[in-house]
Amino acid sequence: MEISRKEMLRLSALGATGIILDSCGKSVPGLNGTQSYAPQIVRPRANTLINMLDRYILQYCSAAPVITVALYADGTSILRGYAQGKPSSSINTDWVLGIGSNTKVFTSTLLAYQCVAPTPKLKLRDRVIHYLPPIVKKRGDAIKQVRLVDLATHTASFPHSVPFSGSEAFTDQPPTHQQIHWWIHWKNAGPPHTSDACAGQPPGTCWQYSDWGFITLANAVTRYNSIPSMVYTKQLRDVITERLGMQKTGPLEKLSVPGYNSQGHVETHLPTDLRSTAKDMLNWLTACLGRFPGVNGQLNHAITLTMQTHWSGTINNKESSMGLGWQLPHPLPGEPQVVWKNGGGSGYYSFMGLVPSETLGIAILTNSQAANPTGCGLALLRRLAAVY
Repeated sequence: MEISRKEMLRLSALGATGIILDSCGKSVPGLNGTQSYAPQIVRPRANTLINMLDRYILQYCSAAPVITVALYADGTSILRGYAQGKPSSSINTDWVLGIGSNTKVFTSTLLAYQCVAPTPKLKLRDRVIHYLPPIVKKRGDAIKQVRLVDLATHTASFPHSVPFSGSEAFTDQPPTHQQIHWWIHWKNAGPPHTSDACAGQPPGTCWQYSDWGFITLANAVTRYNSIPSMVYTKQLRDVITERLGMQKTGPLEKLSVPGYNSQGHVETHLPTDLRSTAKDMLNWLTACLGRFPGVNGQLNHAITLTMQTHWSGTINNKESSMGLGWQLPHPLPGEPQVVWKNGGGSGYYSFMGLVPSETLGIAILTNSQAANPTGCGLALLRRLAAVY
C-alpha cells in the first residue's frame, strides 16, 4: 500500500493517539502493513491539537508576557492563554489587546460589503477622489489615478507612511488639514527609497506596503460623499462586530495589559487602530471560513470577495498575490492556499491566518513586539493543513 506524504504527516502529527481505520471502522495494519485499500485517517482530537499549539507557541512567542490564541480546525474550537509561551490559566482569552494592521482586513471588509450590496454603493475600480473631501477631487492631480482596489492591495504607489498620518478615521474624526493637503499635492514622483519603493510607478502596477494607503481607504470607505452617518465605528458595528458577537472589538476598547516593545520595555504609545480579543477573533475566523451560524448573504459575499485575488506580482522578491487586505502567498506544489495578515505596533503583535480549503484558522494576539506570531501562525497552519 502506497502512503502519500500528506498521510505520513497526518500519522506523525497523530502520534500515539492516532489510529488507522478501514471502511468498516476496524483497525488495519499501519505503515508496514500490506492492505490493498486506502485507509481513512482519523483527524487529530482536541488534546492533540492543543499539544501541537503549545509547542509552536513556546517556540515562537515566548518573548511575550501574554499570548492569547483562537484556533478553529474543521469544527473544533480552541481558546488558550499563555504566559511567556507556557499555558497559563491566569491568562484570560477575553482580554483586549491591540491587533495593529489586522485592522486593514476589517477596513477591506467594509469596502467589500458596500461593493456587493444589491445596489452597490462603491465599486472596487472607483477612483478614490469620489469619496474623499470634494476639494481633493477639485484640486488633486496624481491621486485622480488611484482606485479603491489599489489602496486595498497596497498598489496605489503611496509611501509606507507619512509624518502626520494618524488614525482619525478609526475614531470617527474627519481628515486633518495635513491629510487633505497631502492628497491634493501628491505628485507620485521622486526617487524611490525604502518607504516609497513605488514612487513614479502607475497605480495598480507596483506593490509597497502602505499604512497611509489604508488610512486613506478608511476615510473613503466610511465617509464617502461626506455623509456623517458613515463613520467607521458605526459601520464596523453594524456590518461586522454586532452580527458576529464580537463585543470587545473596536478602536476604543480598554486594553487589558500593557504592550512591550522589541527591547522588552513598556510601550508608552497606545494603539491607534483596532483592538480585540481571542474570543472575538474566534468568531471572526469561523465567519471567514463560512462556519459562523446565521452569517450569510451580503456579509458572507463581502468576506469571500476580500479573500479572492485582486492583484498578483512581486512582493518582497517573491511572486505573490493580494486579496483585499489579505496576503495570498503562492503555495508550493501540493500545498493549499494560506490567507493571512499580521499587525504590530505600540507594544502589540498579532497574526490571523486561514486555510479555507481545509477549514482551518488561527489568530494569535501578543503584547510584545519581540514575539513572532507570524512565524508561529504560518508554520502551524501549514503543519495542520498537512494533517487535515
